Amino acid sequence: MNASGRSFAIWSAAAVCCTFLAVSQPASALVVCNHSDCWQTESKIKWPGETFMFHDDGWWTEHKDDQHFRLHSADPEHDPKRGFWADGEWHTG
Repeated sequence: MNASGRSFAIWSAAAVCCTFLAVSQPASALVVCNHSDCWQTESKIKWPGETFMFHDDGWWTEHKDDQHFRLHSADPEHDPKRGFWADGEWHTG
């Protein structure tokens, strides 16, 4: 491949990468609250006998200093697909 061909290939690859980055969106997160306990999850959850409120991810930042809520950070021991927070404690089904 001559210099002109290499240059074209490099610019083409760069254009494809930039296009991909421009259209890709980060995964949206939800904040789920069970009374005063709140945590982040990727999708809405359901548990028998529990009522949850769902908020967009910006809600977390807006309420991080609110004394009425306990915001629980994600960690490997608390998978939102396998349990939920209630009264400050983690519950599993």
